[in-house]
Amino acid sequence: MVKKILTTLVASLFTIVAIGQIINKDKINLSNFVERLYRNSAFDGVKIVDDYDGKYLLSVVVLDPAKYRNSGGDITMNKIASIKAMSQASRFFNGSFVSAETVIHTSEREDGTSDTEVMEKINENSVGYVKSLELLSSFYDENEHKVFVYFKAIEEDNNSK
Repeated sequence: MVKKILTTLVASLFTIVAIGQIINKDKINLSNFVERLYRNSAFDGVKIVDDYDGKYLLSVVVLDPAKYRNSGGDITMNKIASIKAMSQASRFFNGSFVSAETVIHTSEREDGTSDTEVMEKINENSVGYVKSLELLSSFYDENEHKVFVYFKAIEEDNNSK
């Protein structure tokens, strides 16, 4: 009886370890694919990528480490990257409200000529929540900026096929 339970437990453990390695290998492959894609043509923001194994939403954030040296370094950068990635993905999924205002200011000089100054103010507001956004990888680009890649698997609607 004890031998049967022990055999079942060991078999279950091997299955869990094997599945964990498969998932990890898929993430490594996706990470390498995204890094090659980025190095070929740098981008930031949200991008949908089709890999061999599925469709993914990528949220890429590029930060300059020099700006964060005096404010906690890597911890602060990681937190800011996470918040920016969620914000980008939220705007992608939920949309945003954009308003623009243009102000034209003119002034006349004593000699009769005038100066015109044009100011444009653009506001963007977005409200939403993105579930399951996960850090895929981070690396340094050729300008020594740190690139954070967050991802979420996108499930296809079976009715659209």
